[in-house]
Amino acid sequence: MELIIIWCVGLVSAYLLGSIPTAYLVVHYRKGSDIRKLGDGNSGAANVARVMGAKTGIFVGIVDIFKGSIILALAGWLLGSGIGMAGGIIAIMGHSWPIYLLGRGGRGAAVGIGVLLALLPYLAFPIALIGIIILGVTRKTRLAIAFFFITLPVLVFLVGNYSLVYLGYTLLIPVLVGICHFISVKYTTKGLAGAI
Repeated sequence: MELIIIWCVGLVSAYLLGSIPTAYLVVHYRKGSDIRKLGDGNSGAANVARVMGAKTGIFVGIVDIFKGSIILALAGWLLGSGIGMAGGIIAIMGHSWPIYLLGRGGRGAAVGIGVLLALLPYLAFPIALIGIIILGVTRKTRLAIAFFFITLPVLVFLVGNYSLVYLGYTLLIPVLVGICHFISVKYTTKGLAGAI
């Protein structure tokens, strides 16, 4: 019973922390506007960059990455690695469907990157640095994110020192982010079509 309570508290906390709407708060503070009514209607770093400029978008992205990292690291440290990894997944869901914004959040990529950086720092940080270079050269966020999410599980598999749990986790996070992205695009496209 005590273990169930610990898991419930840990996962609810991960969801509430993951739900903190960085993009919404920054745009509301800086512009006095609701990010969900601007750009493509998404409450994430990419839309903030589109609406407020690259510097503000990068700031939001960094905060969201840190959010994912701190949730997994804290949950893992305080409650064990199992809850830490589960908390990382819940944090992405909280970011994508935040209670504070009635379910209209971001697409989870930055939080997912943060989760994997905290879980596998020695592999993930070098890949992230290369991703930053790719972003700087191409100016294409999706390409940099795709490079990170594809390369990490490949390296986990090739290095061979990690269990199947870690390999599965590095595959699950990109799939979850992809699902969040698909649902978000479908929703915002419907919303924009209805507003025209």
